Amino acid sequence: MNLLYPKIGRGAIGRLAKLAAKVVLPGGWVLCCSNCRTLHPEKMSGMLRCGFRDAGRRIVEMRSRRMPPEYRDENYLKSFWIGLA
Repeated sequence: MNLLYPKIGRGAIGRLAKLAAKVVLPGGWVLCCSNCRTLHPEKMSGMLRCGFRDAGRRIVEMRSRRMPPEYRDENYLKSFWIGLA
């Protein structure tokens, strides 16, 4: 269970991460992106971690990318590169 967000991982992002974990070879990478304004990056990260953990996969690296500078609006674009063992 994720201590910061105990109920996450059961949502769509967690389910997608779990499905992706089934097709990515060890040493492979997954790119996960969202433009949902109400989803905070920390919550999305937790959902992804829960989904991969529920699939029995270990994350070896997780890189978060900021919104490109040409977007002047609020910080709503999120992307994570996730390396799996």
